[in-house]
Amino acid sequence: MKTEIINEHLKRNNLEISYSKVIIQGSDFKAKAWMQPLESKAVHFNNIRSLLLAVISYNRKCCIFRYLNSESNFFKDLIYTFVICLVCLFRKLLRLDIYWILHNVDKETKDLYPQLTKIKRKVISLSAKKIFVTDSLFLKECSMYFPKVFPISFGPKYNGVIKNETIIDVQRFSEKFDFVILCLGAVGPKYLHYDKLEFLEKIVARHNKKVGFVVSKDIFSPSENMLLIDEPNLDESVIKSYIDGIYRINDDISMPYTVYAACSAGIPLISNVEYWTFKILQEYGIGFSEEAFFTANEKQINDVKKNMDVFLSNKNWQSLAKNLS
Repeated sequence: MKTEIINEHLKRNNLEISYSKVIIQGSDFKAKAWMQPLESKAVHFNNIRSLLLAVISYNRKCCIFRYLNSESNFFKDLIYTFVICLVCLFRKLLRLDIYWILHNVDKETKDLYPQLTKIKRKVISLSAKKIFVTDSLFLKECSMYFPKVFPISFGPKYNGVIKNETIIDVQRFSEKFDFVILCLGAVGPKYLHYDKLEFLEKIVARHNKKVGFVVSKDIFSPSENMLLIDEPNLDESVIKSYIDGIYRINDDISMPYTVYAACSAGIPLISNVEYWTFKILQEYGIGFSEEAFFTANEKQINDVKKNMDVFLSNKNWQSLAKNLS
């Protein structure tokens, strides 16, 4: 029902742009949500062939590059780099405007061939009409790209799902602990929260309390204080009464969608003070450091939840379409 309401709202507010089509990298939920206001003009590409097929046409169009992660081997990444250079070099002939969503400001998540990554970033940054960061908080970190840099945002989470058995399991699990922390999401070297659950456990133990963790079954093995669940796109709002906090640490300058998921559900966020993820929580007052969370009083928790509503109040998926020109 929530999805239908959002989609209807987007259709009523369909944005008029001068491009015949908007080509965007990826077909993940973020790309689809950003493209929803543009309806039939959106074209998604996920490989070199689909990129080339999309850009080779006479009509005026734009191409939105996003992640510039390395390909699986050097030869493939070299070809992809070459294709990006060609597309950018001949963009005027192709009647093509280039945009770049800089999801990870300082580094790519997967950078196996740094020299090729530098070439991709340099070529796209020079060719781009605009470079988008996913929060205004990141603008000061992008001085090298001024005056091309503009902030956009994600929107509230509205498409989560959850199994009935998961709801029952989480409810029963929460009865055994003083605190229950949710820790889900992608896996990779930059996602540090998974490695710090034991650290959280030690903090709680100093207060003579017990903590349980709700985690993905694909990451952890069963243990007494871990509930393993299989929920690729969890609706956190359904279990918010059983979850005390959501733990997240990214080892880069980026906006985790977990922040939006937590704010949409009204569940306080927790992060480590040494990383940019905590700076986001601190700037918007939407969470706590690891130490502060377990000593927070009811007023502090309620203040965070109010700040989450404020944070979401001016964030929407139309922000990208509104900045295309």
